Amino acid sequence: MKIVLVAEVAGLGKPGEVEEVSPGYARNYLFPNQLALPATPDAVQNWEARKKAQEKRQAQARQGLEAVAQRLGEMVLTIQAKKGAGERLYGSITSAHIAQGLASQGIEIDRRKIDLPQPIKTIGSHTVVVKVSPGLAAQLQVKIEGA
Repeated sequence: MKIVLVAEVAGLGKPGEVEEVSPGYARNYLFPNQLALPATPDAVQNWEARKKAQEKRQAQARQGLEAVAQRLGEMVLTIQAKKGAGERLYGSITSAHIAQGLASQGIEIDRRKIDLPQPIKTIGSHTVVVKVSPGLAAQLQVKIEGA
């Protein structure tokens, strides 16, 4: 029996693939768990249309994320911090401070997506990597000024 997979099934295939399975497997497991549909011409055509629409939405979202990454790459974020002795800060600047500074600029980034190996403890310019999405990162210049 030919089926169209709606969800990924281990050992069988990924969503959108047309597979040949035994009628009992389809009737007793795949259809009740809504993992597959019978491979009628309408179901195949409908699935392909949904797949194209999903790819289009993903491409638009990717363009939006690339625009954010480009904006972050061109931006210099200035943060005021209490100055200690010399060029050291009284305290440190963490990813939460950077996320808060970005939010004040109109860019909402989760602090966990800011790759900061250790907190910033000195005055000056620092480069921070911001992971906008999987496979897409931007380098943000953070300028720390003493107050």
